[in-house]
Amino acid sequence: MNHKTPPLFLCSVLMAMVASAASVTPADCKAIDVGQRPESITRGFGGDFFVSVMGGQEPGDATINRIHNGEVSVFATGLNEPKGIAFVGGYLVVSDLDRVMKIDSDGNVSELATSSNFPHVVSYLNDVAADEFQNGVYVADMGDRGNMWKSADPREFWAIDSPEAAAFQRIGRIYHISLSGTVKEVVAPSDLMLCPNGVSLDNNGNLLIGAFFNGYLLNVIDGELSILEENMRGADAVEQSRQGDYYISSWNQGKVWKIDTEGNVSVLAEGFLSAADFYLDDRNNMIYLPDMLAGKVYRLLL
Repeated sequence: MNHKTPPLFLCSVLMAMVASAASVTPADCKAIDVGQRPESITRGFGGDFFVSVMGGQEPGDATINRIHNGEVSVFATGLNEPKGIAFVGGYLVVSDLDRVMKIDSDGNVSELATSSNFPHVVSYLNDVAADEFQNGVYVADMGDRGNMWKSADPREFWAIDSPEAAAFQRIGRIYHISLSGTVKEVVAPSDLMLCPNGVSLDNNGNLLIGAFFNGYLLNVIDGELSILEENMRGADAVEQSRQGDYYISSWNQGKVWKIDTEGNVSVLAEGFLSAADFYLDDRNNMIYLPDMLAGKVYRLLL
């Protein structure tokens, strides 16, 4: 993480400074347009921000866009539906449906791992997080994501205790992929981890996982999954700050939660169309939040 915060965009997004604990909505903020269906954001080359932009769901129409001094430009092309993105070992690493791609400082894209490199059938690769040694990434495979919705418009999950939920295939996994392309399963399927989406490391180097369908914030210690918090359905990004607070976004609920060091849960921000995979810059007390359905990135002051 870079300590120096460059300008993200000309019309910077300032979270309202209010004395109360009321959450902030997009109406309180300005935003930058970054393209069609942005999903994830990270800081990378030159301290700039890089956003995975999924485009219109046509093969090859997706891009990685760069934000430099308030200007958005296309940095890399030829992707299908890039989701999670991380900067590790001098490369941008991004998931792209059933493969993981590596992008150098000139925007050249190469395959780091294809579906044939995985030990199990790949369903839908999502979030990506740099490992603790900066020589690889953790990647979430959501698994049986197509069967979790009771309604597509509006987005409504099946109830957790419904027969439909019981019929889910338990095939969501977390993998580690080295920068040389070696793939290893590190978290096996579990009833606690239905449709894993967000993945990161906590302050002790343990995995944090957001279970998208059942709404659990999970951690992994000595290979065992445990629940840190519940009732966070649609969990997307999951991060822990240096101060020990947790931040979790919900894609379908359009909100960001904070869990403080005492375990108190509050809504930091809400009212977004789709709160996707954010970048936590806790040195500068900011979250950079893509709103996929709005095509924007917001900057929230913590």
